[in-house]
Amino acid sequence: QNGQNLAGARKTMQARQPGLMRHPHHVEQAGAPLCAKRTRLLQRSVDCWRGLRVQVREEAVTKLEQQLQALKLSAGVDARVLRAIIREASAALTAPSRSLQDVDTRTQDASGECRLLAARSLQDRVRRVLLRGLKLWRAAFADDEQLQPMLLRVMSLIADFEASSGSSVNCACAGQLW
Repeated sequence: QNGQNLAGARKTMQARQPGLMRHPHHVEQAGAPLCAKRTRLLQRSVDCWRGLRVQVREEAVTKLEQQLQALKLSAGVDARVLRAIIREASAALTAPSRSLQDVDTRTQDASGECRLLAARSLQDRVRRVLLRGLKLWRAAFADDEQLQPMLLRVMSLIADFEASSGSSVNCACAGQLW
């Protein structure tokens, strides 16, 4: 019966949050009320980022960079603020994409290539914010438990890339940063 409850919970979680919680061990971690709340907040952020125009995304990433820099310079690290920055950065993160050598740019016009390069540049900035935020978190706090929904999202993006491409994330654009 316990196995049936776990399977039912997994299906319910996947239906509510497609793409966020895909693996059985995520359900166990999401059982805690705070983790469930953080998962809902993350899913809302992901949904918001999906609907933003490019210019608004760039402004939002700039704001995250500024907030992170201000937090680094402050006397103490506010866990809520840092967690919110990490949440927004992980929500803004898109799945890894193939490296530029693997993309056939001959079929794209100049504006399409510019959009591709601009999107990749923005994602580089998002990854840097996320990495710096995680480093700051780990320097200030010993436990990553509060970040589990965000870390699971990143792991899910990597797993999806590896499953769909058949290659390691190291072969992706900016593979070393993943």
